[in-house]
Amino acid sequence: LPPPRPIPPSPPLRFLFIGLLRAHKGVRVMLDAFRRVAGDGIRLDIAGTGELAEDCCAAAAADPRIRMHGWVTGDAKRHLLDAAHVLLAPSISWEVSGLAILEAFGHGIPAIGTRIGGIPELIEDGRTGYLVEPGDARALAERMESLAATPTLLTRLGAACRARAESLRLSRTVDDVVQLYERVRMVGVPARS
Repeated sequence: LPPPRPIPPSPPLRFLFIGLLRAHKGVRVMLDAFRRVAGDGIRLDIAGTGELAEDCCAAAAADPRIRMHGWVTGDAKRHLLDAAHVLLAPSISWEVSGLAILEAFGHGIPAIGTRIGGIPELIEDGRTGYLVEPGDARALAERMESLAATPTLLTRLGAACRARAESLRLSRTVDDVVQLYERVRMVGVPARS
């Protein structure tokens, strides 16, 4: 895991969306929500490709607070994660899990996500980020505004995110599964009569 993040920054507060730029990922909801948040103290970095890339580029052209990065990997991706303060995961479609959320947690970055699919199993509302209803641009904007107004929350949220990422490391998961098998084995299987 990267080292712990420093005390939350002074403005601008940087929100990050990283992933496929498709309707089911809630990209239009995110753009609508960001437009609702007034002020120069926030930024939105968008990284990814997909059929809504042109919509994102148009939003960036209309709003200097938005930056499009295209598809990123390696150092470019790490740079975006290092610069980000909050990950946005506004999916409107059922998903098993969000790899971007796990990566963000590893960097100590909280997430604002939706109550759909496996996302609520990753984001503990109020502890590792916040949850809103799918498709609710107003609620997403309100959560973004509340974090922009109280960036000191990011220290507490970030520490919880790092702890959550640590608990989900592959080595720890394997150890937990092995221990479970050992407990079951010790109980034994009753003899058939």
